[in-house]
Amino acid sequence: MSFIVSSRLHTSICAYSLRIPTVAFSWDDKIQTFYGHIGCPERCLDIDLLQNDYGYLSTLISKAMAEGYDEQLYTANLKSVADSLASLNTTLCLTPR
Repeated sequence: MSFIVSSRLHTSICAYSLRIPTVAFSWDDKIQTFYGHIGCPERCLDIDLLQNDYGYLSTLISKAMAEGYDEQLYTANLKSVADSLASLNTTLCLTPR
């Protein structure tokens, strides 16, 4: 099984979309918010806290790989994105050009 360790929001979003377990180093609130939204806030790490404890990172990666993502939350998130895109499409199609 694959996994990704990232410090970029869009990498984490793409990995989540493909159901690839991720662990992220947080440098921005957006990354923390995203991981909270997908139900995995513990996978978003402050890099300063890891400087002397790389074993924790290894344990967290193993745990993320074993657990994957909550399927119900994943499905709900996909539906929310699809609904938002449909609404946007309707708005754009109704907007005079």
